Amino acid sequence: QHVSPISSDAYQHRMTDAFFCYYHVVHMAKHFYNAGCGIRPFLDLWVLEHRAQMELDGCLSFCRQSGLERFFHAARALAGVWFSGEPADETLFAMQEYIFTGGVYGNFENRVLARRRKTGGSLGYVLSRVFVSFDYLCLLYPSLKKHRWLFPAYQVRRWFRLLFSGGLKKASQEMRTGEAMSDQRIQRTAELFEELGL
Repeated sequence: QHVSPISSDAYQHRMTDAFFCYYHVVHMAKHFYNAGCGIRPFLDLWVLEHRAQMELDGCLSFCRQSGLERFFHAARALAGVWFSGEPADETLFAMQEYIFTGGVYGNFENRVLARRRKTGGSLGYVLSRVFVSFDYLCLLYPSLKKHRWLFPAYQVRRWFRLLFSGGLKKASQEMRTGEAMSDQRIQRTAELFEELGL
C-alpha cells in the first residue's frame, strides 16, 4: 500500500517518501548489524533530509513500529555530525568507530562480533556455527524445505562439505578471530547494539 505505479505499464512503481526513507533505514540497520555499512548510507540519509527536503516524520513512524526508532535517531544524528558539523556524544563516537573499523562493506571482525552478540557469548557462538538453523540449511539445500525430516542428515552433510571444500580453514579462522577479541571490545560492541536497539 506504500507504492504506486509511475505509468500505465505498471512495471515501475514509486514508493512514498516515508516508505522509501524507511526502506533505506532498514537496509542500513541490516548491514550495520551484520558487519558494518560504511559512510555512504549516512550521506544518503542526510541528502534525503537536507537536499531532497524529505519529511522524515512518516519514516520515524515506520521505524517506531518496527523497533528501529533508536537506530534511526542515532543514524540521523551521526549524519548530522559528519555533514552538518553537529556535536557528537559517546554513543555516536562508538558508532563511528564501529563503522570506520568495518570499512565500506563491513569486515570479518565486525561480522564475528555481531554473531557473538546474537548468540550470547563464546559457547553460544560456537554452537551456532556448528549447528546452523533450519532456514540457513534451506538456503544451502533447497530440497530440505519439502523434506523437513532430513534436517539432522543435512547438518551432517554440511559438516562434510566444510571438511572437504576448504570451509574448515575458514571456520577455524573465524573461531580464532573470535577468541582473539578482547572482552572489552566485545562488551563495548554489545553495549552499542543495546543502545541502538539492535
